[in-house]
Amino acid sequence: MEENARRREPDERKGLPAGGVFLIAFAPGIYAVYLIGLFVAGIVRSEITVRFDLSNSDVASLDLAGHSANLSGLTQVTLSTGDLATETMVFLIIAKLSLVLTLLGAAVALVPVVRAISAGNPFTPAALRALGVLNWVLMGGIITYFISTTLGTNLASRDLNIADEVGSSASIAQTYVIVGIVGVIELLRRSFVSGRKAQEELEGLV
Repeated sequence: MEENARRREPDERKGLPAGGVFLIAFAPGIYAVYLIGLFVAGIVRSEITVRFDLSNSDVASLDLAGHSANLSGLTQVTLSTGDLATETMVFLIIAKLSLVLTLLGAAVALVPVVRAISAGNPFTPAALRALGVLNWVLMGGIITYFISTTLGTNLASRDLNIADEVGSSASIAQTYVIVGIVGVIELLRRSFVSGRKAQEELEGLV
């Protein structure tokens, strides 16, 4: 009986509780809820945030205790929705909703992966499928976000008559970072596939 108890002991310690799995997997979802709150609060006040690249611009300046300072780089500004055209608002809203939906989709897809890893058996078919879904969700959401953000930012600069002074919010650095994240997830998925095959071969030998 003592020997059986020792055998069961590692299994009882294996895996995270359901609450731990939820917190880890739904971290992107929690951030998505935060973004939704900011978006709704802005719409209620008839405001929306837009990011402009002010690297080569002199259109934005601040008065800091009597000293003049120019804004530079990627800067987030809050605009009145009344100053923007309808098509501008449509693209900006699509951009924000696509980011929120991508984060929520990623959170849902991460649940089987985190659950499998916490249980000590990461190479389950459910985890492999979830990683594939996660990759497609990220790619689809990122493409939609970048296209709608670029169009929305350009249209907003047109509406404000500063199109020649500012650049798009989608920078090359951001593009490389996001492509890198998608690439890492795909490499992780392929590693899980290889691990699954190796596990099946070992089970066949046993």
